[in-house]
Amino acid sequence: DLSYGAAIQVLGKLVASSHKGQQFEVHAEDIAVLGPCDVEGYPFHARKTYLPEYVRSFLHFRPRQAKEAAMLRLRSAALMAVHTAFQSQGFFHVHTPILTSNDCEGGGDVFTVKPMKPQAAGKESDKNSEDLFFGRPVYLTVSAQLHLEAIAMSLSRVYTVGPTFRAENCNTRRHVCEFCMVEAEEAFVTSLDTLLQRTEDVVKNVFTSLVNSSNQDVAVITRDAPSGHLETVQAALEKPFIRMTYSECISVLQSARNQKTSLQNIQWGQDLGADHEEYLVKHCGNGGPLFVTHFPSALKPFYMKHSTHQPNTVEGFDLLAPFGGELCGGSLREDDHAVLEERLQNLGIANAFPWYLDLRKYGSAPHGGFGLGFDRMLQYFFAIKNIRDVVTFPRWSNHCSM
Repeated sequence: DLSYGAAIQVLGKLVASSHKGQQFEVHAEDIAVLGPCDVEGYPFHARKTYLPEYVRSFLHFRPRQAKEAAMLRLRSAALMAVHTAFQSQGFFHVHTPILTSNDCEGGGDVFTVKPMKPQAAGKESDKNSEDLFFGRPVYLTVSAQLHLEAIAMSLSRVYTVGPTFRAENCNTRRHVCEFCMVEAEEAFVTSLDTLLQRTEDVVKNVFTSLVNSSNQDVAVITRDAPSGHLETVQAALEKPFIRMTYSECISVLQSARNQKTSLQNIQWGQDLGADHEEYLVKHCGNGGPLFVTHFPSALKPFYMKHSTHQPNTVEGFDLLAPFGGELCGGSLREDDHAVLEERLQNLGIANAFPWYLDLRKYGSAPHGGFGLGFDRMLQYFFAIKNIRDVVTFPRWSNHCSM
């Protein structure tokens, strides 16, 4: 009954090992099969290598595979490193809601939440209401930012780590519909440079912690990475991240386009595509992370502070990196009540954010923050081709097993 995949109990003595690469070994005195495994029906077999797509089709068994087990341990270690990075700088970890009445990104790519039996949630006369249970439209959160801003006006430095949901019908190697975000908000911040440095420090601290404390799992997870990838990442993270403005990036991309590269044409005011981001990281970021700052205000959400020294741009940034693409986005927040109110009115959404305006009306302080994609960060560190192999139970368009 002792077969591959079985759960066993081994009783014996732990002794020093004479084999290279291991300190100890167990001299077994008794072996008991606690949970037999039918090898005929089990989708995995000993000493066989499987493509990620095949392994991904058995998500309930995938954690048993050596590579996925290593990823799970690395995720745990990376999460602890995130906490250490923020706690050492005086940040408080807080919890923010998954259910929210806010769509702070304003893109409309949200999942709406409704009870399965609406008649049980309200009166008979309420059945035509758009949302019976809460009395208003409610969504799965796309970001904890707005709630963090409210807490930052009390605790000054706060962060959270939690699930985020985007109803994006993007079937790419960098997109899933549910992912983990590390979000931070800090009061009394008046310079974008402060946020850039804070972001850079967190990324570097997490990577350093992983390679120093989890080297065996790192070796397993990077077995299929391009040769020298880990050394390239380490070298890149030992230097300051390159910083470029959006306008500088557009000039670089237009010059490249004029040299007959395969890049899509782009003009000032247009958003960067995936091919543009990859080109910039490769040719401007020295193969490492690259900050792009001061995007056109028309491309960014209402809450970003507009720049006073670069017209029609915001005091915001994206952090780009190989494999993961956009790892992080952040900005200084608009803290002037009158300016923010006018902006919301122009967008026709002032009635949706009365409490957000109140934060500016009563005791506001300059502040800023960022959201870091936890999964994409690991994707970059370890050259994982598809984010679905970083997330333990990935969900994407037309796929939500288990």
